[in-house]
Formats: sequence, structure tokens, C-alpha cells
Amino acid sequence: MRLFRVTPVARDVNGPPCKVIRHLFRLSCLLFTLLAAAGCGANSSGGAELKILAQPQNATAPIGVSATFSVTAQGSGALSYQWLKNSAPILGAASSSYTTPAVTPGDSGSTYSVKVSDKSGSILSDSATLTVGPRSPMSGDLRFQQVDSAATAQAIQPGGSLILWYPIGWTYPGSVGTPIRLGLGQCVPGIPQDCGWLYTTYKLAATLSQSVSYQPDVLEKLGSDIAGLSSTAVVTSLDIESLEDVFAVSIAQGVANGFDCRQEAASLDALQSAIAADGVAGRVVTAISFDDATGSVAFLSYGWSSDKSTSYETQVMTVPYDGIGTSAQSLASSGYIITAFGGNSPDGYILVGTRVKGDTLPRPALVSPDSSTSTQGYALVGWAINTPYGSNPSAPVWLYER
Repeated sequence: MRLFRVTPVARDVNGPPCKVIRHLFRLSCLLFTLLAAAGCGANSSGGAELKILAQPQNATAPIGVSATFSVTAQGSGALSYQWLKNSAPILGAASSSYTTPAVTPGDSGSTYSVKVSDKSGSILSDSATLTVGPRSPMSGDLRFQQVDSAATAQAIQPGGSLILWYPIGWTYPGSVGTPIRLGLGQCVPGIPQDCGWLYTTYKLAATLSQSVSYQPDVLEKLGSDIAGLSSTAVVTSLDIESLEDVFAVSIAQGVANGFDCRQEAASLDALQSAIAADGVAGRVVTAISFDDATGSVAFLSYGWSSDKSTSYETQVMTVPYDGIGTSAQSLASSGYIITAFGGNSPDGYILVGTRVKGDTLPRPALVSPDSSTSTQGYALVGWAINTPYGSNPSAPVWLYER
């Protein structure tokens, strides 16, 4: 057996193997540097390109309510923000979202954008446009027929048409309901006090504490029945059947307190000025009816302790049955909410429009022959039918606003 012995070979420390090792070390350092710059093995946001991931969106807000705009961006390190209105910086608006002060009609059409900055520079977002809509009633204000209220927005599918017959009344907790139906055919001819009124109720989400009642009584008790209502309740419709000596009302009741009712009467000629005086004093007419026994118009106006300073403008229209729809559309186009609707086919139908002084922005309104839109954000502010008792029913007219 031959034995081999490996003899170590002396190398110059500056020779080729050392050079290779140095080159490999340099290459590994360069590779590490490149990987770190690309985010491998380091904070991935440290070198992120500055860009906007979600642009501000257009917004609509009613008069007196705020609107909010927001942006989502990414960049290198901490981001800073500066919001602009119509290209001018907004003092103190330096976060990823911006909430406006309560909007006014003059704010409609304004544009909002935001400049986002990081250590590498800045970028400007797209512009979002603000549209100002008609004023919403204050939360809890039952004087406006549920227009723009949470109860209207959260109303659940109706339980079907119901009828109120004298002398029995009904109350529906956790619900809202329509005004009572007006028009012909309310009473059975030749049978005293045999009168009935159609209505519909809607269940509410469990988070809303509100109820609706329907009450008939003899006419002599109208004043005492109204006076006996709670200060959390508002009568939303009234029909007086003088020849039958009965009346019926619908009543909304919520959690807000401080509603005070005033029972009033005026001739048809003096009605506009009487209701206008109520509006100037901050009162809202919510129910109205002809009282043929006295030859006057009976109506109910409400003040509210939570709204003592608002001055209201009013418009009263008295029209025949076939003029109800066009009159309702006319009032809405001038910014009025129909807060009271009453009357009958022989005497005519009365529509009372109410708006905050100067608020003339048009309101969405709908005149329909059915109730299918009641759960689509519209509030039913009145309805009538022109069919005598015992005749084949014709299509009613339903008045909606939002």
C-alpha cells in the first residue's frame, strides 16, 4: 500500500484565493443592500411610493347638517394632509378625513380636495363636490309627518290596510302609521255615527321608541280629547264628520317632550293669514279639517320647547280632488313640507305647506295611486279617495315627501 502525504502549499495572502473571498464578500454586501432597498428584510412601508388608494367621494347634505370627506393614501413614513375647499387651504383640516361645518345653501357646488405629503414629496387628490339639499326637520320633531325621520328610514314592511270604526280606537307600540284616509265614503248613509277611516301601520326597528294611535270620538269631545294628550304626542291628521257628530285623529308619539297643542279655527278666507301667524311664532299646523257645523276650518298647531327660535313660512292651498297631486308637487318644488292635509270632496281639500324661512330648495315629492313606496324613504303626508260609500273603489291619491 502506498501512502500519500498532502503537503500544504503556502499561499500569498494577497494571492488569488483571498481575492475571490473579498469579491464574494463585496457581492454579498451589494446584494444585501439591493434587497434592503427593495423591502426584503426591512420595513416594507419605508420606501412605498406616495399614492392615493381611495379618492374623496361626492357628498350630499341637508341644510344645517355637516358633510364628511375622506381619503386613503400610502407613502414613505408618516403622511401629512391638507384639505382644500375650492382650491384654498382650510385652516386646521390636517387629517385623513374632513367634516364641514353645518352647510348652507351657498355651499352647494363647492369642491373639496386634499394634498397628501410624505418625505419624498406631495400629491393632490381628485376633487369631490358637495351638494346641499333641503333642510331636514330636527331629530324627534313629530310636526313634519315623519319626513326625513329615522322612523321613516327604518320602517318595516306594512301590515296591510286597517280600518278605524267609531267608537273603538287603536294604539300600535313600536310603529309609525299613515294619516287617516280622507274623501268620500267615510260614513254609512242613514246610520248615525257609523263612520270608518282607513290607515296603514309600519313596524319599526327595536331601537326606535315610537308609537302611533288612531282615535275616534263624538265631536263634543274633540277639545277635551286633544287637551288630554301627552306632551310627547302630535296629532298628524284630523277628519270632522259634522253631520254624524264624530271625528277621528291619527296621533304620533315619540320620546321627545315639550309639544304643546293649540286648537284653532278660522274662516276659509282668513285661513292663510291665521296659519302664517302661527308659522312666524314657530308653530307648525299638523292637522286640519272643515267643520260644516260651524262653517269654519278647524286646525291644530304645535309649538315645541326644543325649537323656539325657528320662524316658518307657510302656504295654504284649497283645491278640488283632481287638483291635489299638482298642488302637492307645486308646494314641494318651492321647498315646503306638507304638514297638514284635510278636507272632503264637497268642500275641497286643504294642503298646508311649511318651510323654514328662506329655505326654498325643492324637495323630492311623489304622487302615486298606491302605497308601494312607503318603505323607500318617502313619508306619506296625506291620502284621499273620491268614491262614495258602496261604490266600486277608484284609485286613491297618495302624497309622499322626503
